[in-house]
Amino acid sequence: MITHTPNPTRASSAILFLSTFILFFTTTLPSHATILTNTSSFGPTTIIESFENIANPAANLPMTSPLTLPSGAIISQTTTPNSVSLFPHVVDGGFFGLISPSPLIPDGTSYLGQGNPSLFDDGITIQLPALSFRAGAFIATQSSDNGVIRISALNESGGIIESTTTTGIPAENWASNFVGFQTSPSTPIHALHFEGNGAGVLRIDRLHTQPIPEPTTTTLTLLTLTTLLFPGRQLT
Repeated sequence: MITHTPNPTRASSAILFLSTFILFFTTTLPSHATILTNTSSFGPTTIIESFENIANPAANLPMTSPLTLPSGAIISQTTTPNSVSLFPHVVDGGFFGLISPSPLIPDGTSYLGQGNPSLFDDGITIQLPALSFRAGAFIATQSSDNGVIRISALNESGGIIESTTTTGIPAENWASNFVGFQTSPSTPIHALHFEGNGAGVLRIDRLHTQPIPEPTTTTLTLLTLTTLLFPGRQLT
């Protein structure tokens, strides 16, 4: 005779986990995000862009047209400055042309920077490699008394989900100044936008992106939970 022997403890735990999982992925939260000040919440699927191996050392690469980064992120602008020197640049080998790499760069020898951000343009937009529920970067301004930088999380329509500002962050504190956002998967982040007040220098490094799990991943998780809820039949 074939009988089914349920495990009440296992089933209860699985039901609780399944409920939490479904709630996390189906609940529609208000169109805002939580501000993140560190990377501790980013999981193993996080994509990190450090802007390495893009520009030649001490020959800064201006972003005169959209650029696709190794991570799949895309740098673009909404308006064009009237001078190449005012474009955002990928910098390799120091701070805007210094030959010796600076030890203050959070990762490697390269970063994305712009002098006098938003003075003659609308700032920098970085389209993320995938729709994400966590995204952010390490940000610095030129000195402690200028360079207010506004960072915004954008949806697929270009609307602002949430924004925040950072200022007074010299290069010495760059590696400890992370600015990011966390949203619900139902309100994904499509891009990050950076703009200034026309003063100081904007520096960006270690762009973090945690994509929304693919449907296949979600399906496998649900199948696993189903197995816990309904264990295999036992022969007696």
